[in-house]
Amino acid sequence: MTATTSSVCSVLLPEDQQSQARSFLRLLDSLLNQLPKVCPYCDCTAFKVKQKRHCLCSACGKSFNALTGTPLNRLQGRERFLPFVEGWLTGEPAHLVAERLGMDGTTGRIWVKRFLLLMEQTHPELYRWWSAYLYRQEVALPAHIQERAQRFLDWLARFPFEPSSACPHCGSSALIAHGYGNGLPRWRCKACGRMHNRLSDTPLKWLGQMELWRPYVELMLQGFTHQDCVLLLGIAESKGTNRDRNWRPRFLKLIGQQDPVLLEWVIWQNRRRRGQLASEHQDNMRRRRSALLQGPDSACADDHTPDAQ
Repeated sequence: MTATTSSVCSVLLPEDQQSQARSFLRLLDSLLNQLPKVCPYCDCTAFKVKQKRHCLCSACGKSFNALTGTPLNRLQGRERFLPFVEGWLTGEPAHLVAERLGMDGTTGRIWVKRFLLLMEQTHPELYRWWSAYLYRQEVALPAHIQERAQRFLDWLARFPFEPSSACPHCGSSALIAHGYGNGLPRWRCKACGRMHNRLSDTPLKWLGQMELWRPYVELMLQGFTHQDCVLLLGIAESKGTNRDRNWRPRFLKLIGQQDPVLLEWVIWQNRRRRGQLASEHQDNMRRRRSALLQGPDSACADDHTPDAQ
């Protein structure tokens, strides 16, 4: 098993699915490197092996290989199967994996559907988990991500109020308490004379609206875009400026500093959400084109239906 595959299992998949993922990759490797045991057309065990692992059945005379009768039948470029699936299971978009392997994005999307069919047939438990999060049929965090998310959210709640140990401007530890500012405790540095709080020199400096930080991050963890969060939380209306656009990159940077694994999850689920939005947009465009092609006559016909009368 490659190092890439091992890291995939530790980042995205829960522990109980890691062995399933490794088993799926081993199955894929065996399909590419082993000869079939029987003819998929007549179950005859007597066949001749031709070039490139193609076989000719002695009973029915049909040609076949190890992929015949599987969802991967007739797919070209077998040498790319394993690196494609490994890259895909990291959460990398299929079209980018395909381009990296010298294929076009359309081929990558076709391959995803075929590999999902094979996964459904051979590893149904892994298929249910992966497809649920791949297509956002499930947005609730799995247990192994929920644990990390809870640790981060608890830290985020207490961090702004923790005592400061050093000046973020000069690094001196000679500090004196200097009251509160914007609801946060402040300190004054004896060395440089400058004041600061725990958010100084962090991605959250001057962000404001602390009451919305936790719900914003919770939505981010579920893959929602910044626009989704703004609409659901009313950030733009309450803030009244364009500074709300800074929220997502700030929290992404903070999550990456505290838990890189959690950051990988956020990025993957956000990609899935953007893919979902793109699919919904395409569906809406197709419905509009269909309505335009039908023309006003169809609308008139609808007006004269018995229900309309």
